[in-house]
Amino acid sequence: MTDESLRLLQKVLKNNKYSLTEPRRVVCSLLWNAEPLSMHELSERSKGLIDRASLYRTVELFEKLGLVQRIYIGWKYKIELSDVLTHHHHHISCLDCGKIVAITEEEEIEAMIDSIAQRHGFVAANHQLEVRGYCAACSKQRDINYSNPKTKPHLTNLIALRMSDRLEALGIDQDMEERNV
Repeated sequence: MTDESLRLLQKVLKNNKYSLTEPRRVVCSLLWNAEPLSMHELSERSKGLIDRASLYRTVELFEKLGLVQRIYIGWKYKIELSDVLTHHHHHISCLDCGKIVAITEEEEIEAMIDSIAQRHGFVAANHQLEVRGYCAACSKQRDINYSNPKTKPHLTNLIALRMSDRLEALGIDQDMEERNV
């Protein structure tokens, strides 16, 4: 974490009548230049540095102040620093393995988002764009070819595929499940 970012964190906290405590510095340092982390991963990395209750309180405060944001992956999420402390970017995440790739800010996307907001009578203050799909390795395992329209799955097929995987993981016989519905 750079001195400049530490000063920025301190300024945001001070403007909101909070001080820079050790747990707040530790959480920010753990998230600095890191991939998005689950609360479990963040808890593991902070062991011996701060207690778990302080970790959760700090993340809650940082969310309230807009210093961190949640990146949703299915029903789970990961935490990362927001644009207040880092550069603006978007994400692509794999529905199978959970891999997350940051996409640097692209002018075309930003212009399109501003245009959409204006068309609906809004001025965009911020936004979060998440693209979900399958990484190259998982696509290969599923035999998905997104560039070929004949093999490109439709959203309903992907949802059914995901549900099929979940039922199988739970040991539920799909034929029996269909008969009981």
